[in-house]
Amino acid sequence: MPALALSLFALILSGFALWLLKPHRSALFAWLAALPPAIITAWQLLQMPAIAQGITLVEQFAWAPSLGLDIALRLDGLSLLFGLVVTGIGTFIAFYTHYYFEHDARQGYFYLLLFFFMASMLGLVWSNDLISL
Repeated sequence: MPALALSLFALILSGFALWLLKPHRSALFAWLAALPPAIITAWQLLQMPAIAQGITLVEQFAWAPSLGLDIALRLDGLSLLFGLVVTGIGTFIAFYTHYYFEHDARQGYFYLLLFFFMASMLGLVWSNDLISL
């Protein structure tokens, strides 16, 4: 699976995993929660030299082939900038959330919503056309 779509699915699956895991009391959990957006941030930083040279990463998936509709994701300079903002700040929020909601039983649910929000924001800035948006 291509990297952009894999990043979106990884955030969604990580949100579900953090919601289902119950050991929210451990300090290690904060690092575990911050790991998925941090990995996506690092991957985007690795793409920066290629994007700076003018290379654009485009991924297309057939959505309704009989109608000629595709889901298209695009990583260029502007989408890379906003993608870094989304995942960079999201990494710090995911880390801080553990300490802010340390004794709250709904901490995992917040992670689920946070990671869904990050995935939707990345989908928004990486979309290549109005259908994908």
